[in-house]
Amino acid sequence: MRFRGSWAATTIGSVGLSFVLVACSGGAAQAPGTVTVTVNPPAASAGASSGAKPTASSTAKPTTTATTPPAPKTFALGLGSFGGLKLPATPAAVLAAAKPLLGDPTKKVEGPGCELAGPGRTSILLKWGDISAYGEAGPGEALKIDSWSVVGKATLVPVALPFGTSIGMSRTLLAKALTSETVDDSHMFAEGDILMQNDTWWSLNKANTSVVTISHKPHVCE
Repeated sequence: MRFRGSWAATTIGSVGLSFVLVACSGGAAQAPGTVTVTVNPPAASAGASSGAKPTASSTAKPTTTATTPPAPKTFALGLGSFGGLKLPATPAAVLAAAKPLLGDPTKKVEGPGCELAGPGRTSILLKWGDISAYGEAGPGEALKIDSWSVVGKATLVPVALPFGTSIGMSRTLLAKALTSETVDDSHMFAEGDILMQNDTWWSLNKANTSVVTISHKPHVCE
């Protein structure tokens, strides 16, 4: 069996000082005379008269604004779509849809299709890390891609999957996300059970506790 396509200074005023001087002449006391001496304070500086403290010159440091890198965009894998492209589609169209976020594929394989489906069949497999797209065609048919799968978390950008499901999701949460699934517990095509809905398979690990693979319209060749 094969499963194919697998961020202050103070101002001082005038101060009047009065001094009383007593002079002695011929031993006779004279009436005291009063002499007034006026002392003027030094002129206040411009800074002192204004009452402002001197300010030390300084060089302003340039301010920097922290920037947050934009969040990576999400590559959508939908029910019958690949990165927003409706399937089935030609390999060229699939490559163009994947290019902006996924870039060029990490693997591209063209070859025969499933021999059990008949002679002269051709196939193509495109991979971007843990994301793949697959398609087959019979003799005289145009080769188109109609299937995708995710087999792990090694993706260049986050991946959006049907019904908000994800790789590693527990079986309990998966069962809550799906509404009309059927369960294949034969373990013929996976180590654990497979929950199926809308032509999509959620394959569980051997312990049947978490999702290890999500595939849309998988091509199975026994």
